[in-house]
Amino acid sequence: MSALAKPMIHSSRATSFSPVNAEEILTFEEVTVSTPVGAVAAKWVINFSMKAGNSPANVAWQYASLGAMNADYAAIVGLVSTVTP
Repeated sequence: MSALAKPMIHSSRATSFSPVNAEEILTFEEVTVSTPVGAVAAKWVINFSMKAGNSPANVAWQYASLGAMNADYAAIVGLVSTVTP
């Protein structure tokens, strides 16, 4: 039985995303993709590594700003993890 009433999560801030089953996430991390000087602005991404047997094995949510990525990351951490004392 799921600990979350609705285990699928998605973003209203991301510019590109696929819903992710929070119970199938192994790890997730924030990534800032730098670009060469003179190129378009940097890209901000949250990368999810999913449990074995899931397709796709990795999911990336892309963002237009660092603030949007940080807000989603904090929301995901609050949803799926517990702070240790």
